[in-house]
Amino acid sequence: MLALQAATMAAAALTGVILYRLLTEIHDRRVGIGAGIATAIVSPVAFWAAIPKRHALSALLVVITLYAFYRSRTRSGTPATRSHAVAYAAPVALAWTHAAEGAILFAALLAVDLTTAPFGKWSRRRLASVGSVFIVALIPMFLTNYLIAGNPLEPPRMLPGYDGTPTFEQLVGEAEGSTEGGNTPRVRKEIREVKPVRQTSKVYPQQFLLSS
Repeated sequence: MLALQAATMAAAALTGVILYRLLTEIHDRRVGIGAGIATAIVSPVAFWAAIPKRHALSALLVVITLYAFYRSRTRSGTPATRSHAVAYAAPVALAWTHAAEGAILFAALLAVDLTTAPFGKWSRRRLASVGSVFIVALIPMFLTNYLIAGNPLEPPRMLPGYDGTPTFEQLVGEAEGSTEGGNTPRVRKEIREVKPVRQTSKVYPQQFLLSS
């Protein structure tokens, strides 16, 4: 729990720092400092910092997307290509913690990028770089989904809840242990009446961030 709280506090602090950098480049240092202070005092980011949930991390990834996209338009050459790739990697990282939020951020970024891109901005090298980073960023999400849900395309938050009902495997184990006591017919009848319940026995720290 302490590790999760430390992670959310670090995410909240970085949110203010990145907003400071973004507003400083767009306007000046005074506006950047005001944005950083407002993030810590006025916005709910400071409140989210002490809560081991996804909110502070979501805010951080949104401002990373904004800052990286801005740098991709104000830089040229390799720095612009790297920033462009980071801008598309951040929504995938957000989808790792909350699929819907990541999809909304990605759709918004793609729409703005395609409609405002200068002519010739999407070179083959940049397209390959952005596509490669995007695919690599999907791997942690698919791996986590597979380990928790058993399906790389199924987010853990979509799993059914577990209400304490014994699973089919547990009842079979009890039946095997009760055969020597003469209770075999009754136990077999209970097994037939109980349907298998899907559950996950593994608990990962990320499940705290996935809870709404």
